This record gives sequence, structure tokens and C-alpha cells, in this order.
Amino acid sequence: MRISTRSRYGLRAVVELAIEGRPMLLKEISGRLKVSMKYLDHIFSSLKRAGIIRSIKSHSGYVLSKRPSKIKAIDVIKALEGLSFVDCIESPQICNRAGSCATQVLWKRLKGVVEKILDISIKELADIQRKLNVRSKNMYYI
Repeated sequence: MRISTRSRYGLRAVVELAIEGRPMLLKEISGRLKVSMKYLDHIFSSLKRAGIIRSIKSHSGYVLSKRPSKIKAIDVIKALEGLSFVDCIESPQICNRAGSCATQVLWKRLKGVVEKILDISIKELADIQRKLNVRSKNMYYI
């Protein structure tokens, strides 16, 4: 399993919006994340459709649609790429072995563990990022 750059950048962008707590221009976010505006625009289209972010016309910027404590990392990843390990877990009717396959138990457990880990809120991630930012500003580079 691999998390795409789309989800990684999307999650970072949402955390950045949570940290700032104000409307941010796509150009500003793009510069901070070192991601092209075109790629970020595609990511933001999906995040808007999922109701995670919204645009503010008066500021030409973006904000979170809900408080950071109400948005989970899993919401962002599902919006950007889904979270399906094998098709038979999401749609058992497509498999003639559903209910009689030992590996299906494994896939259900894996999905449950991953969902539990990704249940972290954007607020929690933003708090962690703030601490990391403070620490990196106080470090001396040789």
C-alpha cells in the first residue's frame, strides 16, 4: 500500500490552513509546500467537493469548512484517493467467495487498523506541526 503524493500534499495543505486559521491564497500555500499551483488546484478541487475546504471570494483564498478538530486525516485521504484495500470488502456482492474467504478477515482487520490510525484530527496534526516548526527555528545548523 502506498499513499499518493496527492494525499500527502493535500494533508499538508489542510494542516497549513489549520495552522494559519485565516484565508490563504493558493499561491501562498503552493510556495510553502513547494508544490505547483496547478497540482494543488486539482487537489483543492477534490477537497472542496468533499466539503473539507471552501473558497472565500472576498479574499480569493481558501479556509477549512469546519473546525480543525472536526476534520480527520482519514477524511482528507478518502476525499483524495479513497481508502479501499480490496474491492470485496467494500462490495462483497462482487465476490463469489465473500463470507467464505480467510483473507477477507485479514483485509477487514487491515482496513480497521488503518482507519483507526488515520482518525487523528487536523487540529492534532497542526499542533504537532507547530511544535516541530518552533523546534526547527531554535536549532543551530552547522
